[in-house]
Amino acid sequence: MTNAQPEDLQTRVATVEEQLDQVLESLDLIGTIQRGIRAEVRDTSHSTARLERTVRQLAEISAP
Repeated sequence: MTNAQPEDLQTRVATVEEQLDQVLESLDLIGTIQRGIRAEVRDTSHSTARLERTVRQLAEISAP
């Protein structure tokens, strides 16, 4: 065959299955990373809100 393609159907199917398994593993990893990023963004948002409250309180304390 041309283009270095597997010669029989079973080999082609096996190759496609391997590629699909790799894609699924990558998607699982992406999902895990995405959940981690989502948690970090949420934590950062909470920390920012606390910091903003603290800055406002300090500004009120220091106001004449």
